[in-house]
Amino acid sequence: MDNLWLLTEERPKPSVILQIIEMYCNDFDDSIIFNTKIKIKPHIENGCFKFIYEVEGLKVNNADKIFIKTVSGSSSFLDFLLFKQADAPTEGNHNDNLIMAIEETKTSDDESRNTGVYQRGSKFVYITPYYDSVKLYMLYNEELEARQDKKPSDTSIFGTNILLTLGVTIVGKEIAKWFKPFSSLEELIEFKSGMRQPPAGNVPITITQYDDRIEISGRLSKPGDAGNIGHDPNIGALSMISKCIRTLGWNKDIIITMHGVRQEYVNKTKGKNKFLYICNILDLKLDGIIMPEKVELPELYWHYEMSSEK
Repeated sequence: MDNLWLLTEERPKPSVILQIIEMYCNDFDDSIIFNTKIKIKPHIENGCFKFIYEVEGLKVNNADKIFIKTVSGSSSFLDFLLFKQADAPTEGNHNDNLIMAIEETKTSDDESRNTGVYQRGSKFVYITPYYDSVKLYMLYNEELEARQDKKPSDTSIFGTNILLTLGVTIVGKEIAKWFKPFSSLEELIEFKSGMRQPPAGNVPITITQYDDRIEISGRLSKPGDAGNIGHDPNIGALSMISKCIRTLGWNKDIIITMHGVRQEYVNKTKGKNKFLYICNILDLKLDGIIMPEKVELPELYWHYEMSSEK
């Protein structure tokens, strides 16, 4: 009989494990048959920790056991991967049965206009070359207070609508009232152009369509004059917007403008940078920059963690 294997960088709380298993049951036609006080028990043999935990106090109908293994991601790694198979997943084996890839956020959209919806955006793009058909989820932590009656910010609506367009299932946040996927490129561009501009001196994120290209403005360097790629919320936002544009059928050039990145920085990284990986995946260009010719993505999306720092 198959087991469930939850791969993650940090040992999750029992409440999060329960949420994930409930999501699995909901989408994969299974049911919880036993749920008492959940314990996460390390496997120890001859006094040595085997880097595997077993979940006790929780059982589903169509799997024997629930295991947790700690892993490290190669770059923009989603928080949880859930496999359903008899044996533990193998590094680099794309025949393994990955059924869910989940990002958990502990930040409500009220708390941060950018962090909740944009900061993790690049993760949903980065996984696609490794696991292109896996079901994607954004999990709003159960500790966040739901505020369904208050209209979210335009930033929250825009980012959430993009996630929905990309096929991400959103859990823990009321969707029906305020959010829906974009149905066309024109709708995406029109919504963005109607959003409030940032304070003077900040580079606004704008989307401009021409016959042969789409230009997206957005600063990537942080601080602004550093010439690097380090502005995490904008890395996420530009990744999500670009992926959405591709998803809506645009196959011509997408050029990032007003980015603040210098050529010497790109040359020095040789493309080994999470946004340059995204550029490679989505075929993006940086205005005025000669892009690295051949960017090799890391071979593994994840590898097993064999030290107990976490």
